[in-house]
Amino acid sequence: MPPQTVFPLPLPPGPGALGRRLGALLCLGLLCLLCLCLLGACASGRQQAAQLAAAGGFRPMRFETRPFVLLGWLKPGQGKVLYVYIEGDGRAWLRPNQPSSDPTPANPVGLRLALADPAQGPVLYLARPCQYTEGADRRGCTVDDWTSARFSERALAALDDAVTQAMARTRADAVALHGYSGGGGMAALLAARRGDVVFLATVAGNLDHKVWTAHHKDSPLTGSLNPVDTAAATRNIPQLHVIGGQDNVVIQTVLDSWCARLPGALVQRVSIPDAAHGGPWETRWADLLKRHRGL
Repeated sequence: MPPQTVFPLPLPPGPGALGRRLGALLCLGLLCLLCLCLLGACASGRQQAAQLAAAGGFRPMRFETRPFVLLGWLKPGQGKVLYVYIEGDGRAWLRPNQPSSDPTPANPVGLRLALADPAQGPVLYLARPCQYTEGADRRGCTVDDWTSARFSERALAALDDAVTQAMARTRADAVALHGYSGGGGMAALLAARRGDVVFLATVAGNLDHKVWTAHHKDSPLTGSLNPVDTAAATRNIPQLHVIGGQDNVVIQTVLDSWCARLPGALVQRVSIPDAAHGGPWETRWADLLKRHRGL
């Protein structure tokens, strides 16, 4: 008779082992729930932006750049100036030590500003790298692209390329750049680089991230260009910089640093005493543009 292999019956877990198993299952369940919530938040962010844009007469745009695919929405118009709005940093971090897996903004403030723009010319809302993208369109994306390298050379080059593509599609020959929060920093970097910018505006703009990270005691943005270092190249561009008196995210000294590099330049600075970082800015934006843009 061949030998038999005997499999011992498992012993029932003691109270400690059972508690550990239940705890592990509970943690796993909470982790799955958190992932589902995050996926739902990103999906709702995309859906909200699409609905807002469609209601405002904006149509979706897709820009193939190197290395990113950038998404945006365009409202057609008449005129030779393309009005560009660059979104903020979006959902960069979930908590201080945990970056997000998707920087799609929960509240697209940059889009709301674009919707409020009274310009008769074409208006483009442009998302930052990796925002709103899914599947193959997320090529080139890493966590660094919305954390330490959010103002990187390759992010700037991608935005620059997208603006050039949009100008060709709209047959514009000049561009007015606007940016919210971190998008304000990118708008400033673009203004310093391009030769066709006729206006630069920022709302709660992060124009000096070294001052910003030092104030918040955060890690330096080591993979990023610093907008303030290029301020001199924007000296001849009319500018409007709006900041909130209750903004605890991008503080007044960040804008002070930028303005100190441009004494005597065409820089208009407006402080809204009761506004926080998220505004709401769109309720005031059309009036501010009518008074200060002059285009």
